[in-house]
Amino acid sequence: MRVYLNNFSAALTAQVSASAGFIQIEADKYALLKAAFDDAVAAYGRAEVELDLTLDDGLHVEIVRVLTFGDGATILVARAQQGTVASAFSVAATRVELRVTAQALRDLPHALARCIATNGSSVLIGADGTVLTH
Repeated sequence: MRVYLNNFSAALTAQVSASAGFIQIEADKYALLKAAFDDAVAAYGRAEVELDLTLDDGLHVEIVRVLTFGDGATILVARAQQGTVASAFSVAATRVELRVTAQALRDLPHALARCIATNGSSVLIGADGTVLTH
């Protein structure tokens, strides 16, 4: 289960080196992202939850996988996901965003099939994006 928040965008609050295993973002955005992640983990279990963020400074774009949430608006991440390259990012130029990635779209049919196999005959997606089964 991938975690999404509509139009999520945050600023870095500390520089990120190409080898860093964590990022720091604005505290209010951190709280929002962590709450969505925690809700998904409570509903589906940690092993089933994926959260990928995109770092974009206008020159470099990197996808990172969230591993866990630390203290002080710090997020531990696995760098260079989905064929991207780990880069250094500055505070001034970088946005941290929750984007739909090509990999997420490729995974969608498998996620729906697993949902159908687990829950029964069919899956409906509500207007608000909620997955409804019957």
